[in-house]
Amino acid sequence: MEDIGDRPVRTALGTAELRTGRADLSPRQRQILILCDGRRRIRALARCFPEPDFAAELAELEARGFVYRGASPVMPAAPADGLASAPEDAALGTLRRRLVQACADALGDAGEAFVERIGRARSRAELRRLVPAMMAAVAATRDADAARALRERIEPL
Repeated sequence: MEDIGDRPVRTALGTAELRTGRADLSPRQRQILILCDGRRRIRALARCFPEPDFAAELAELEARGFVYRGASPVMPAAPADGLASAPEDAALGTLRRRLVQACADALGDAGEAFVERIGRARSRAELRRLVPAMMAAVAATRDADAARALRERIEPL
């Protein structure tokens, strides 16, 4: 039988934090919190955030009351404004994750501002508007070939 604790769920406090931003979470912690919706397993989240400190960041979110990984059944997290809340918006969450991963691969820590903007995007069009700026940042920090590679990787957006 599946362990409920294997699928972290955003609490009401976590959802409120996504709306207000008062807890001063890092962009990476905010992205983790966005993806803690009770549907994704910890393994899937860890693939989105391959850096070794993912487990510590998830544990910190849990300790601060933003995420619940208890052993009893819980209700799915209430969606935050602008986050995937309907079946058609589920694809937006997938696009966000793909764009975050591409940004992290291309820009590393320099892409934190883009990760935050990706997390706030409310539509596919908003995500598309970020692409030229991301490509310019990659071209400036790396080279034009890396920018073209990024474009090819995220072209399906």
